[in-house]
Amino acid sequence: MAEKSEYDGLIVRKKDLKLIDCRSGGRRADVAAPWIGSPVRTMQVFFREIPPGGKTGVHRHRNEAVIHILSGHGYTTVEDQRVDWEAGDTLCVPIWAWHDNVNSSDSEPATFLAAINRPLMEALNIWAIEDPDPTAAKTYFRHREQNGEQK
Repeated sequence: MAEKSEYDGLIVRKKDLKLIDCRSGGRRADVAAPWIGSPVRTMQVFFREIPPGGKTGVHRHRNEAVIHILSGHGYTTVEDQRVDWEAGDTLCVPIWAWHDNVNSSDSEPATFLAAINRPLMEALNIWAIEDPDPTAAKTYFRHREQNGEQK
């Protein structure tokens, strides 16, 4: 067996992505993150699918988020501002801003790739998230439970 190296995890193959159901509908998968063996330590990149007519839950967090739209069209509400988007657009969500993402199509899913610096903020012990849904908190720590880590 080959010895583990710092270069393990340089590529994540589509066939190896673990899509999990989201509480608000659709699916998501971590693409790069420390807890899936990527050699990145301060970033998390994840794929998100929003079903036709669906939306993500409203929330805010102490990390930056850059969201690149892969397919579909819809909008994101950041605080009270609606920002329309379509495939190829990139959205930047400020730290601690209330936001949600809505798929405007009634027939096709919308997909995006998000890059966030949550692992860095966690390492600095300043990461936090708020969600009006009191049952949502457990979903934000699923990755740790799946990898045997404590919250």
